[in-house]
Amino acid sequence: MSATNKNTAPQNEIISALKLPNINWAANPEYTLRLVQHCTENAQIRDGLFYDSSTSNGKNSSGKSNKYWWWELARRIFIDLPGVDLEDSKHQQKLTGSIGNRLASNTDEDGLSDTELEQRQNRQSARRAAQKNLIERYRAEWPWWDNLHALWSPQPNYNPTGVSNSKSGHDHSASFEKLLSSTPKKEITEGGKSAKRSVQDLESVQEKKARISKNVFDTLEESSRRLDVTAVNSGKIQAQRGDLKLKLQERQLADNEKERQFKLEMEDKALAQRKHEDAHQLAKREAKFRAEISRYPFLLSQ
Repeated sequence: MSATNKNTAPQNEIISALKLPNINWAANPEYTLRLVQHCTENAQIRDGLFYDSSTSNGKNSSGKSNKYWWWELARRIFIDLPGVDLEDSKHQQKLTGSIGNRLASNTDEDGLSDTELEQRQNRQSARRAAQKNLIERYRAEWPWWDNLHALWSPQPNYNPTGVSNSKSGHDHSASFEKLLSSTPKKEITEGGKSAKRSVQDLESVQEKKARISKNVFDTLEESSRRLDVTAVNSGKIQAQRGDLKLKLQERQLADNEKERQFKLEMEDKALAQRKHEDAHQLAKREAKFRAEISRYPFLLSQ
């Protein structure tokens, strides 16, 4: 390998790594919406990540690691992320890590001091005191609560068994606070509203596409009908042209016949005129001849 190639390869790797921006979950609630959607609708991903350790001896029945399933989620969720290259190993590692961090239950508390943890707990306690019903608080702050509750409730590895509520399953306060405590309440609420607006915008776009498709179909149908009418009219025009051409040919033949008859009549008249003139000339010659002979009577006596 030449020195130029050796220098170019690391530069390409650096450029490739710089193409992918940081993933801001709070500013892009649609990513969380997709995450919940794939976890609830894809049975393989759901069973791979949220398996019941009490019934499977703590082993994932799929035999695949969490990182495998994180990547399966990442390549579905971040497919439209600007600058992403799903074939690039560094991008794969970063996207997979982002999914893992989003799902990790204790990521937010790692690296915090006791004072910071105490301050956070005080803020969380103040928010909890403002609402009597814990589940309703979760629904108000996080619109995906019911979907994830259906995943978590039968699984002791995600669901604490010490506290229960009026609904089926268990209280998920600890797991929930750890899962998304890094996102402020305002951002979560606005994110939920933004996600709903995104769904509404998507439905509006789909309706517009449907209307446009219908208009295009109607236009094509009208154009086809007009083409059919044009084809029929064209056929009629061709037939009329054929009839007119035939009539012109018949008229031409009639005119030619009249002209031929006229020429024959003129020729007959000319012939008769010549005969008349010839007879007249002959009579004149005969008269002249007799006049000449009359001058010589002896010739007549003979």
